[in-house]
Amino acid sequence: DEFRNELLIRGYEIGDVDLLILLENEKKVTTEAGGKKIALSQTELLNAWKYDEVSRDYVEVELQLRGLTTDEVNILLNTKEKQWGLTK
Repeated sequence: DEFRNELLIRGYEIGDVDLLILLENEKKVTTEAGGKKIALSQTELLNAWKYDEVSRDYVEVELQLRGLTTDEVNILLNTKEKQWGLTK
């Protein structure tokens, strides 16, 4: 992991780095209906969509829940489709 390597290069101790990464990963877990749901970053979410792990509809809903407007979501996703050569 790039973040881990950067911290080690900067001289942080392995135990401190592991603890920091653990805490950062725990921030990504949210409780949902009695279970746990991993909250992906926007980049992770877009990559999951790019590689067909989640649907475009799922990404649209997740981004809107994070505060983006419908227009902003459409602009972002349409741009990504063009970047990735996915447009029809």
